[in-house]
Amino acid sequence: MTWSARRRLVAFAASLTLAMGLLAGLLLQMVFPIDYSQSLLEARFGWTVALALLAVLLCLYVALPVAAAAVFARENGHPLAYGGVAVAAILMPVLTPLAVAWGLERTSGAPILPRLVGAAAALVAALGGGALAAERVGPPNRKTRWVFVLNIAVLGVFSAGFLGAQVAVPGFADRHTTDTQPDVDLEFEEQTTDDGRLLVVEHAGGEPAPVDRLDIRGEGFADVEAADQTEPGPWAGEATGRAPRGGGPAVVEGDTVTVGVADDCGFIIGTGPELRGAVEYYDCSES
Repeated sequence: MTWSARRRLVAFAASLTLAMGLLAGLLLQMVFPIDYSQSLLEARFGWTVALALLAVLLCLYVALPVAAAAVFARENGHPLAYGGVAVAAILMPVLTPLAVAWGLERTSGAPILPRLVGAAAALVAALGGGALAAERVGPPNRKTRWVFVLNIAVLGVFSAGFLGAQVAVPGFADRHTTDTQPDVDLEFEEQTTDDGRLLVVEHAGGEPAPVDRLDIRGEGFADVEAADQTEPGPWAGEATGRAPRGGGPAVVEGDTVTVGVADDCGFIIGTGPELRGAVEYYDCSES
């Protein structure tokens, strides 16, 4: 293989590794947001499922380098050298971003670019140190030593893409992991007061729903003193939960809104002012 062909092959492998790191970072943002807010997976299936998935990922993350080190040590000897590389493979992608983030967090108003550049610089330094250590403590076979260096380089490129995704794609992940129409069960109950009639709408189960995803619109609103809502608009009652991915107040199971209604009314509860996705309908004449 010519030198030019080798360079193209290395460039292709590095680009593919970087792309896989970016994809892994994006998927992690979608499932486990970096700001520790509730993910869509957790909101839909519960914390137990999210925790189990995270545990599986962590087991694979630790088991693969350890298994590879054990196989190489059995074939070539030098368990200490291979074990050191396995430990570096596990700790470096975790400790480097954490150390950089911890340091930069103390700088007020640090923008995204310095964070990314600082993390990349620290990662390059860690790679250089790891490569030097592998060269010095590795087995005497030069080809085997370069396997260490190559593994660390691949890990570094992947980590760079992964870290870059953590900084660059939270907004993209938010937009593509938020349902336009929440999966919500609503229950309705009409009540009569001295001042007029009230329609009590209760979140009876399902996902947390941001208040702007539960617009109440239609005909038959009335000005009743005890009502939370007397005109069309977003849900104006209780919203005691938090929307997935840090999306603000959300209506959760048990929350209610009281709507002042006339004798003849018809309401649509749905997504946004244009009601692109109706969640529920209610007709007073059918009560």
